[in-house]
Amino acid sequence: DPLTATGPAVAEILAHPAQYQGQTLPVIGDILSPRDIVATFSRVTGIRAEYRSAYDRDGLLHHFPAFAANELLVRELLGMTSYAVEYGYYRPERDLAWSRRIDPTAFTWEQFLRHSGWRGEAVPFGVAH
Repeated sequence: DPLTATGPAVAEILAHPAQYQGQTLPVIGDILSPRDIVATFSRVTGIRAEYRSAYDRDGLLHHFPAFAANELLVRELLGMTSYAVEYGYYRPERDLAWSRRIDPTAFTWEQFLRHSGWRGEAVPFGVAH
């Protein structure tokens, strides 16, 4: 949940700007592979799910064909994916425990699913909603 998950991290960064200047920091509650994410989702919700790669244009449009109508969205999603792979969550030298030190009560993926009741449906989010 971007409204609650990022709050403690943002407060920490704003409280110590010099310490975090120039850093890319993970805001996470769990360290999971894509397959772990799917397995946990299935176990918690009881809904059968499978991991499908959408890291490249062909994979993305195969699984989300409606996105083809919005080239800007496709480029943005592929850019975010590329960034996450190169600089984000799975980067070998990433301090993945940082979020847990900043907010020890941050939800794990399983806790998020149980607390939110989310079952995979599309959920509008943002200023327009």
